[in-house]
Amino acid sequence: MSASDDLLSLDDLTQMKGHISQLQATLNQVLSRAPPVAKYKELTSILESSANLPPSLASSPQIVDRLKATVNTPQIKVAVRIKELCDKGLLPFLLTLARCNFKSVKVDRHVGYILHYKPPKGVEPLVDDDSKKKDVLKDIEMYPPSLPPIEDNSLLKLVLTDKSFRQPADFLESQFREGHHDFNNNHNRKLAIKGRSLLDYLLLEIIDEKFLHKAHEDDVLYVRNRLTSTFTLAKFAYLYNLTDELQHVVSEELAFEDKLTIFKNVFLAYIQALTLSNYSMKEIKRWIEALYEPMLVKLAQQYSDGEILKNVYAVAYSEFQFLLTRVSSYFDHPTKKIRYSFDIVEEDPFVCKLTIEGEEYTTGSGATALDAKQRAAYELFQSKRLRYKFMKYLLENFKKPQSPPAAEAPPPPPPAPKQSSQTDDDDDYDPEALSSMKDDTSTSSHTPVSSQTPASSQKSEPPQSHPRKPLPYGALPPIPNMKRRTANR
Repeated sequence: MSASDDLLSLDDLTQMKGHISQLQATLNQVLSRAPPVAKYKELTSILESSANLPPSLASSPQIVDRLKATVNTPQIKVAVRIKELCDKGLLPFLLTLARCNFKSVKVDRHVGYILHYKPPKGVEPLVDDDSKKKDVLKDIEMYPPSLPPIEDNSLLKLVLTDKSFRQPADFLESQFREGHHDFNNNHNRKLAIKGRSLLDYLLLEIIDEKFLHKAHEDDVLYVRNRLTSTFTLAKFAYLYNLTDELQHVVSEELAFEDKLTIFKNVFLAYIQALTLSNYSMKEIKRWIEALYEPMLVKLAQQYSDGEILKNVYAVAYSEFQFLLTRVSSYFDHPTKKIRYSFDIVEEDPFVCKLTIEGEEYTTGSGATALDAKQRAAYELFQSKRLRYKFMKYLLENFKKPQSPPAAEAPPPPPPAPKQSSQTDDDDDYDPEALSSMKDDTSTSSHTPVSSQTPASSQKSEPPQSHPRKPLPYGALPPIPNMKRRTANR
């Protein structure tokens, strides 16, 4: 290609930029001015009947004929049809094109939707040459999907600031709408925690819709942990150049695992920041699904081949055995009422027939006898009609366990009479004891000093071990030897 051809192609690209803007403007005009279907039908019926025409048009048949020709043109019909489908949301590609903001400094979110638009499954491309259909379907997708932009610069700076690399300026510049400086939220750790929970929730929904709706719960956790590993999330941060946008340079002396953790937190914080940037959950889920699409395809293939996850046929066979064992209460009462059998009818390959109460339900084949039994149990749970029939049979033959009658408990002994104790503080209220104690205290306080006997002349008497009288409610217990200490003074 010569230099003149290169200049010509550049000129064509410059003109193409204007054509796309004109296409968007024309589409918006069609969506805003085209009449609805009901209005279009009403206008057509008015023009077809001369009795319904207004007086100004009834006297001008030439104008009426011109209006009829205009209304019945294919361009008008296509415009009405496009508006109808767009109002119902059935043309997402055109709706996204109409909402694109080509004048934005940053990449608009709707531009990313168009670049990574995936046609519905089962739609055949309108290409005459069959050899080109595969190329169209192969080149129609781009990877990775465009990163949804965050227009709030303060929020973006918060996402790209790790806690271990904060600077004093981060404390001073973290001013929010309330007008104060939030010192505890000037890094991305809280955003990363919330982003991790959001990513787990969306991934569980995506993989359940894709291929894990029949899988064991352990397999779901295994796939979730594999898709959200530190290495995988750090790789996504590299993929979108988020590592180059960090607010502070990561030290080269930092351990490799610590670097991966920092990059992982940046990616998780970005996911949570999308919810704060008016992105709907559906939009975030669409982006996450496109980002994980290659990994999900590989995992689905491994799951179907039985390489990494539990065999779904083995799980079905185990659940079948557990259900019948518990329904017949085999462990509690060893009399079986549910009669079933797995009969091997062929051996190359093994073919097993599941029979319940003498009636054949399903058959399964496999390389071994156990594989054939497992597939027969799996086919039973796959058929809605057989499931209903099987559950109805179980309800009719449900056996409750028989437990021995409980032995009668001996009557409780009569309550023993209460005895006063020196350590018992829960005494009943006794107003007479309270008054006597007050009298004793007042008498001892008014006794003359001369009439008191010296402590040396008194003979020491051994303490008497008589039970203490009940104290009034709320009164403190007396101090031991209180009268003797008063006399010594």
